[in-house]
Amino acid sequence: MGAWGEGMQANDTALDALGVAGLSDGEPRKQAKTLKQLRNGEITVESLFSGKGGFKERGWIKKEPQAVLGLAEYLFDEGFDVSPVRGLISKAIRNQLSRAELDRWVDRDERKAALLRFKDRLNGKEVPKELLEHDNEGLFSRMASVLGGKP
Repeated sequence: MGAWGEGMQANDTALDALGVAGLSDGEPRKQAKTLKQLRNGEITVESLFSGKGGFKERGWIKKEPQAVLGLAEYLFDEGFDVSPVRGLISKAIRNQLSRAELDRWVDRDERKAALLRFKDRLNGKEVPKELLEHDNEGLFSRMASVLGGKP
């Protein structure tokens, strides 16, 4: 498992999904183009998950709960309506809250808390920004804080 944080976007699978969907921070031009296409209605939120509309390489996303949650949180944070894929998101949350999945995490309680915070956000509840930042904090930032440096 390539996880390095408990948050929805803090694992390799989620980052791979963002990249395939054209939303990676590492490709700012492609990211800007994809966001513009979404905002203009040229592509839909559903198409990023389904692989439809000529995007076969995206088809795997809907089969990977961590990919679904990472992409969903990113889109949600960008202000997009994720209700068209709400069923897919709910299924992914249920999967990740299962004992078997939680047991794959070093800190299962932190992962569970992060999942429940995301669920709360989707349901319109306010979640402190500091908790969200901690959930998606990167590996190097965590290492720096453990080693006494500044993130």
